[in-house]
Amino acid sequence: MIRRQTSIQGKLISAIMLTSVTVLLLTGLGFVSYELITFNRWLENYVGTIGRIIADNSSSTLEFEHPTDAQEALATISAERHIVVAALYKTNGELFANWPTNFPRAHLPAQPGPDGFLNESEFLGWFHPVKQGGQRVGTLYLRSDRGARAERLGPYIMITAIVLGASIFVALLLSRLLLRGISKPLLALAETAKTISTRRDYSVRAATTAMTKWGRSPMPST
Repeated sequence: MIRRQTSIQGKLISAIMLTSVTVLLLTGLGFVSYELITFNRWLENYVGTIGRIIADNSSSTLEFEHPTDAQEALATISAERHIVVAALYKTNGELFANWPTNFPRAHLPAQPGPDGFLNESEFLGWFHPVKQGGQRVGTLYLRSDRGARAERLGPYIMITAIVLGASIFVALLLSRLLLRGISKPLLALAETAKTISTRRDYSVRAATTAMTKWGRSPMPST
């Protein structure tokens, strides 16, 4: 009897835990996927905002061809550790200035590409027009790594894992408490069915428990 009760409780707990864990994993996967999608948008906004500021500050240096001032304007992004390369091109496509100054020019685009974002394997590139007085005087190129993704996702995944583990523990604890009252009526019905089939005694009735009493409305008195 005890062995059968343990077996039934184990199967019910396994079914409940499998359902709970599956739902929680799918929920966590959905949140992480959403964060990955929104990260790309965030990175584009981040690079675009910085790039527009640099482009505005660099317009006069391109128009009057002051490479030293252009270097200083590009160097202002040194505080942005995820921006790894910045470069200014003239309207004829010639490289005018770049930061860092020791960055190999062979690794920079030979010519500015179309305006907009360029998704590379490990980086996000961005070409943006530099204008002075409404006229285009050159092109700004920025390249950002994707290190911010790990910085954003790391704490997020850790919090998700903690919530997932805590939820699984609570689900296991609640399932054990609730199944104590559920398994007893099931075992009583199983024993009654076994007795009836063995003895052919259809007068046998299962014992009434507190759980079955809760689910049964009182009979009206006559």
